[in-house]
Amino acid sequence: MKWRTLGKWILAVALFALVFYLGDVRELLHLQVIWVYALGMFLATFAFILLHTLRWKRIVDALSKRQGTSFLPFYKWMIHSYTLGYIMPKDVSLVSVRTYYLKQHENLPLSASLFSVALDRLLDLVAFLVVVIPSLLFVTGVLSPAISFIVMALSVGALLLILRWKGEETFHVLIRFYRKILTLPVIRNRIPMGQSEIQGEYSLGRNGFYTVVFWSVGTYLLLVLRFFFTGLALGVDLSLLQSLFVIPVIQISGLVNITPGGLGILELGSWGALLLIDVPKDQILRFVIGQRVLLTAVLLILILLNHLFFLLRGRWQWMGQKG
Repeated sequence: MKWRTLGKWILAVALFALVFYLGDVRELLHLQVIWVYALGMFLATFAFILLHTLRWKRIVDALSKRQGTSFLPFYKWMIHSYTLGYIMPKDVSLVSVRTYYLKQHENLPLSASLFSVALDRLLDLVAFLVVVIPSLLFVTGVLSPAISFIVMALSVGALLLILRWKGEETFHVLIRFYRKILTLPVIRNRIPMGQSEIQGEYSLGRNGFYTVVFWSVGTYLLLVLRFFFTGLALGVDLSLLQSLFVIPVIQISGLVNITPGGLGILELGSWGALLLIDVPKDQILRFVIGQRVLLTAVLLILILLNHLFFLLRGRWQWMGQKG
């Protein structure tokens, strides 16, 4: 296990170094940050994590048949999972940390805990599949920006319309498919579960699945907004429309998410996507390096604010009980 982790870090550093090889490192001497746009990037990231947490909590509330649970612990563990994603692949951290929290602190059965996180990740995949085709048609020049936007809007609209009509049935299909997966020997041997856990009754309600998919579209748009503000903060010529189509192309590289924090993979994916839309190479290097620095700084600030908030909240509660 240690050798595997070491190998991932070596690969990450090698891929990250490749970015410097592809570009002119002298351009980094001109790297400047326009802080008002960096603030926009921070707010977009914060809103993204809040909406992601809200979506996950909505799923958990439905599976646990409990309403009125506090939002703050879910946000705290979501931040923890993103933090851990900087020392291990993000998908692993998002699944393992949140599953552990639900099993240990919310007393949710293991199968339901895993399903809540798996469904949450599946929603991101659904949003990606809907927007990736028009995005590829845009960056390859097959369709004009206007036609690509219309195709994307129609694709998203069709998905939401179908789920508004057949959302509950679609969710039950996913439940049956999930139960089939849990019965596979390779899964049962690694994650032992009782039959009652596997056969538990799960429901998001009549419009619940439509709602969480709608929120997934919102999280995607917040990622687009963050990407756009990143370009503005670093002085890179990126329009909001370009950002809308570039994000799914970058996410294709994220499917090979084997390095800690996506280090190297995010940079190379961004490099390739920006090259396809004819961004100058000197600006690309500035963007991919600046993006990593700003994303890391934003996450660290959110982590510190999270710990500060819960520290002060705990102290206020203690003072209230003492008084």
